[in-house]
Amino acid sequence: MMQALLEYWGDMFKWNYTATRKQYWIPTLVYSILYNILFYSTGIAVTGFSYIDFSNTNSFVAALGVVLFIAQFTLTARRLHDTNRSAAWILLGLIPIIGWIGLICILCQPTKNYQNRTFSTYLNQSTR
Repeated sequence: MMQALLEYWGDMFKWNYTATRKQYWIPTLVYSILYNILFYSTGIAVTGFSYIDFSNTNSFVAALGVVLFIAQFTLTARRLHDTNRSAAWILLGLIPIIGWIGLICILCQPTKNYQNRTFSTYLNQSTR
């Protein structure tokens, strides 16, 4: 478990890797829970997005949100590469509800065999 969390931060800016289901879902669940606890404990979530006054926003929470977004975005791209799909499939998440469900189903699929596939040159993030 710790290895997956360390790889999450170590490979934050690496696009040409793949990530297995375990390497994707452990950091995704752990950091989603921790960030939501931080988000609700600071009171940002209590006011709702339509009432946030950005002059009073906690800069630490905002900076952490940006860093976690970048790390999660690249991890999702690596997971999509592992299922032999382009990172452009992330755009499926822009479609409310149906797109989210579709993206989650894609991210839950097992690793594809890479013989003569598009992403055969990509390395698993654990095998540097």
